[in-house]
Amino acid sequence: MVPIILDHDIGTNPDDFFELLLLLSRAPERLKLLVSGNRFPVERALMAAGVLKDLGFDPGMSLSGEETGCAEFYAPETLSKELPPPAADYIKTIRRIIERDGRTVYLCTQGLSNLARFAREYPELVGQLDVYHMGMNLNGYENWIKGGTNMEADPAAAKFIYGTLRNLTVVGAHTTTQEGLRVNPGTLLYRIVSGKGHPAFQKLAAHLENFHGRRGRYPCMHDPLTASAALGENFCQFQKVSVDFDHRGLYRKGSQMIVNISRTECDTGGFMEYLAKALEGLVG
Repeated sequence: MVPIILDHDIGTNPDDFFELLLLLSRAPERLKLLVSGNRFPVERALMAAGVLKDLGFDPGMSLSGEETGCAEFYAPETLSKELPPPAADYIKTIRRIIERDGRTVYLCTQGLSNLARFAREYPELVGQLDVYHMGMNLNGYENWIKGGTNMEADPAAAKFIYGTLRNLTVVGAHTTTQEGLRVNPGTLLYRIVSGKGHPAFQKLAAHLENFHGRRGRYPCMHDPLTASAALGENFCQFQKVSVDFDHRGLYRKGSQMIVNISRTECDTGGFMEYLAKALEGLVG
């Protein structure tokens, strides 16, 4: 049983929340650690801990990571005053998981600051990680681009990880930003979330409406699609592309490094059905 570490920034876009529910439904015994990042890592770790507690899982496996990024936190009402402040010893925890279990899936759906720090501190262990990143965007990468918050959160870390790790699979924003992956009131996923009386689903429903109120649209399932690839599902197909990074961490089509990244088209219908079934089965 290959363990999974989730590196997230829950509390901005609801797709992180959907991703966590997917993992708790499909691979609860494999999920060993949650580590937060971007801005407000403490709040994000507390939010994730609350979701774990609501669903009967150990909130203590939600740890706080590096504060490096640019995304706001929009879910303060989800934070439980009953939970203690999250621990921040994620580096040692990742090391223990690898030393105990060997090969480990590292699912990162935010910036790469936490992983970059671990890779620098334990270069002899980072090769044991199969990394999946919700990351770079092939749209417009003929020119230098930042390519989305997950790259912008820490461009130097993105450049380091993309250039260092060989076991890196990327689900790109060119794949995930599709109408077929959007949750809105006309979708089964929306009806499942809004129709459940469970506290976790009530939090998610409120988070969805908050996002819609701020952005004027409902979210695409960027992070859950990436999680499905980490779980071994085949909704995405992948290709090798050549990329250059500059000193700022911006990137474009080039020749410096090869990245294994998703193609634009994916099985949106099959994935959304898969995600709906996972959530439907989580609390009955």
